[in-house]
Amino acid sequence: MPKGLYSPKIAEDLIPVLYRIAKAKRKPMTQVVSEILKDALAQEIELQQANEHKSVSYVPESVKTRQNAIYEDTEVFKKSIKGLKIKLDCGHYCTIGHNFANTLIIISGGKGIIKTYCHNCY
Repeated sequence: MPKGLYSPKIAEDLIPVLYRIAKAKRKPMTQVVSEILKDALAQEIELQQANEHKSVSYVPESVKTRQNAIYEDTEVFKKSIKGLKIKLDCGHYCTIGHNFANTLIIISGGKGIIKTYCHNCY
């Protein structure tokens, strides 16, 4: 890395989550972090373009590529959340993959808002 560039530190509480995702995808954590950042930057640029009704002056080539990428298969998502114990937004609890777990309903709203409910509360 060229001298003088800032290299931000990843928050400690994110490391276990990134580790699980990387393990499920069978990819290095650095690659997973890069993919997540590219996705987030692509969304941010699209939002900025929509708000300004004009193009952003600089879009990294890797972000352009990610904007056109094929979505991950649901199996990758399933493997990354299996066994997680979650307190849902409705207040109930769910252990992903457990025989007696609540049915998990995930609602992905705009601007990155995600809500979780069980089947009884949705």
